[in-house]
Amino acid sequence: MGAGPAAPAVEVRAAGTPPQARPVPASPPGGWLQPALFEVCRDFTRVDPDQHTGPDNPWLAWARHTAHRLGEARGWPRKVRFSVDRALIILMSRHIGGDAVRHSELYPALRPRRLNMELTIEVLDHIGVFLDDRTPSFEHWLQRKLDGIAPGIRRDVEHWIRLLHDGGPRSQPRDEATVWNYLNRIRPVLIDWSSRYDHLREVTRDDVLAQLDALHGSQRQHTLIVLRSLFGRAKKNGTIFKNPTGRIRVGQRESGIIQSLDPEHIDNSVASVTKPADRLVLALAAVHAARSGAIRRLQLDDLDLGNRKLTIDGRSRRLDDLTLRVAREWLEFRRHRWPDTANPHLLINKITALAPARSARSPSPHRFVARPPPWNSSASTDSSKKLSPTVPTPSTSPRSSAWTRRPRSATRTPPALSWNSPWKVTPRLHHEPAGPPPNVRAPDPRVPAEAPSVFTNSRGSRGVTQIRQKPART
Repeated sequence: MGAGPAAPAVEVRAAGTPPQARPVPASPPGGWLQPALFEVCRDFTRVDPDQHTGPDNPWLAWARHTAHRLGEARGWPRKVRFSVDRALIILMSRHIGGDAVRHSELYPALRPRRLNMELTIEVLDHIGVFLDDRTPSFEHWLQRKLDGIAPGIRRDVEHWIRLLHDGGPRSQPRDEATVWNYLNRIRPVLIDWSSRYDHLREVTRDDVLAQLDALHGSQRQHTLIVLRSLFGRAKKNGTIFKNPTGRIRVGQRESGIIQSLDPEHIDNSVASVTKPADRLVLALAAVHAARSGAIRRLQLDDLDLGNRKLTIDGRSRRLDDLTLRVAREWLEFRRHRWPDTANPHLLINKITALAPARSARSPSPHRFVARPPPWNSSASTDSSKKLSPTVPTPSTSPRSSAWTRRPRSATRTPPALSWNSPWKVTPRLHHEPAGPPPNVRAPDPRVPAEAPSVFTNSRGSRGVTQIRQKPART
C-alpha cells in the first residue's frame, strides 16, 4: 500500500520570534540566451536592496531558493541567512541570462555593507553565474621576489618555481608554503650572483661553497637542498652543462633529545588555558602526541566517550581522565554554540561551522605548555617545543599517532537537514524543482535536494559503502 499525502507541517518557534519568510520554490531559468555584445562593468553600489527587489526576476528567485537549501543543510544562523539574502538581492535583482557576476563588481558593493561575501560567492558559483577575475596572490608575490635578479637567472628560477607550484607531467605540485620557503631561502644568493653573472651556467662549485661557508646548521642544509633542486631542474632542461652542487654533502643534522613532561606540568598548562578548544588541543598534543594535522582531521565519530576510546589517524587508544574531561567540556560548548552545524569535524569555529567539510585551524599547542623549573632534569630547549606522551596514563604510546593516515574505506552520508535554533521544524513537503537546462550548471551533488527537515543533533548519520570488484576473466 502506498503512503498517503503528508499533512502540512506546523512550525514551532520561540515566543516573540517573527516568522521566517521561506523563498518560493523555483526552477533554474531556461530558454534562449542573448550573448553579450561587449563586456561592461556594472556598479552594484547604487543598488538599494529595499527598492530594487525585482521579485519577478527568475534568476533572483533561483538564487534565493539555492541559498535557502544550502543554509538549511548546513545550519546557517539567522543573521547569516539574512546577510546572504540581502546580498543576492543587490546582485541578482536585475540579472539577465548570459551575464556573469565578477568578483571585482561584488566586492565594492558587499564589503561596505558588511555582507557575507564568501557564502554569497558560493551560492553564485553553485548556480553558475560567478566569475573570479582576481589575480592570484602567488603571481604578485613571485614578481616581487624576482625583482632585482638578472634576466638569464630569473628565467630559470621562474620556470623552476612555477614547476614546484603547479606541478608537471612527472612531478607533483608542492605545498605553497614550501615554494615560499624555497625562494625566500636562496633569494639573497641569487641577488649576489646577479651582480656578477648573467646566467646560472656561469656559477661554479667554488661560488656555491662560498655561499654555504657563511651559513651554519639548518640554514646551510636548507640552502644546499634548495640549490640542488634549482640546478637539477636547470640541467634537466639543458640550460646548464654541469651541476655545481654535485658531490657536496648535506651533512647530518643534529637534533635535541625529546624528553617527556611531568604530569604536574601538563596539569598546570591545561589549567592556565581558558578556552575549551585550546584545552582539548593541548591535551591531545601533550598526552597523545598528536600532531596538528591529525588534530584537525579528528571527527566526531573518532571520539567514543562511552567506551573511552579515541581514534587518531586510524589508531585507537584509551582515553585518560584528563582528555576525557576536557573533551566533555568542549562537546558541551560546541553543542550550545553551534547546535545545528553539519560539520562532522571535532574542532570547529564560527567560520568552519557553516561549511560541511572544513575543519578548524587548531592553535599550536607549544604556546600553552608550561616550562619546567630550571632545577628539573627534564628542562631543555626542546622539551617545550616537542612534546612526548607521558608514562602514567595507559592511553599513551611511545610513537606519535599521526604517522598513519586514516583509511578512507567508508563514505559519509550528509546529515539530515535542520533549521536553525530557536525554531524546530517538523517534516514538510516542498515542490521539487526541475533539472537545470543545458546552459545552467547542474546543482552540486553535495547539497541535498528538497528533503523533509528534521530537528536532529549535529552528528547526523553515517553510512558505509562497500565496493566489490568482479574477478578478471582469464
